[in-house]
Amino acid sequence: RVDIRGWAAQLAEHYRRRADVINRGMSGYNTRWAKACLVRDKGDDFSTNDERDDEDDVRVVIPARVDWAVIFFGANDAALPGGSSERQAVPLQEYTENIKEFVREFRRRGATQVVVLSPPPIDHAQRQACAQEKYGEAGAADDRTDEHTQKYAAAAEVAAKEESATFVNIFEKFHQIADELYGGNVGALLSDGLHLNANGNDVVASELRRVLDQPERCPLDFPLHNKFSSERTLDAVLDEHTDATCN
Repeated sequence: RVDIRGWAAQLAEHYRRRADVINRGMSGYNTRWAKACLVRDKGDDFSTNDERDDEDDVRVVIPARVDWAVIFFGANDAALPGGSSERQAVPLQEYTENIKEFVREFRRRGATQVVVLSPPPIDHAQRQACAQEKYGEAGAADDRTDEHTQKYAAAAEVAAKEESATFVNIFEKFHQIADELYGGNVGALLSDGLHLNANGNDVVASELRRVLDQPERCPLDFPLHNKFSSERTLDAVLDEHTDATCN
């Protein structure tokens, strides 16, 4: 979302004309549902298009080839069993294995770097206040806790390390910034105790720019307009630009 400075929108702006940012975030999804939707057909969920006999059975969610990938799951997987959002809950071990499968799938699709983000923290008081305002019942927010979500943040780190992926501990980073700037109030980075606000999105975007293998070093998709002149042929300018590579 642009209105809250969504981190994917920020990356799209930062890497404009050098890398296309494709946002496949799906509201409310956990890793179990996302895994089923990556590629849906009668066969293996993680087969690529080239391995299929009947293209009509394939529903592509992400491109057949990617250069960089960011995996950001866990906030919904960490819903409490027995809570009001129990249907979203995914056991810790299954969550860990799903994250590992996502990393492997992006590697199969050519990603040179896969970044795994931990889920962000939970601000229970803020979540209760928002539930009271929205539903007239604060108890509707008794579906997640910071302590339980921390277990999923740790599991995300384990999964990333086992698959040699880059890991960013958003859970820990949010608490660090909250302590340094907001008197320990992690809700200053959240809109409703769960979802990111503009401040939270700024943190995620900044952390990703820090760890990504610098797509900004890649050449522009096409030459700048000032490269064209009457003294050079169009083909010469375009050929020269095509020869440029990421460094």
